[in-house]
Amino acid sequence: MENQNREELYSCKVFAGRRTYYFNVKQTHRGDIFLLIHEVSPDGGVIKHNRVVVYEDHLADFQEGIAKAAEFISDAVAGREKLETK
Repeated sequence: MENQNREELYSCKVFAGRRTYYFNVKQTHRGDIFLLIHEVSPDGGVIKHNRVVVYEDHLADFQEGIAKAAEFISDAVAGREKLETK
């Protein structure tokens, strides 16, 4: 019933180890566009589902936050690799 008001505009699937991420861009019946990120992962014999919805008016802030977090992780990994090679 819930999906009757949502048109899918774009979809892609990313396999990352034991997790699968789905990135879906949808549009409501009123024309609002949003990003739905759906994570599926096994957890002790149970399949877990997690979802994040980002609405179009929050997308720029979300992108900025993701970019900052990714840069932090890249720097941390690079720093860790430098320490491990000494």
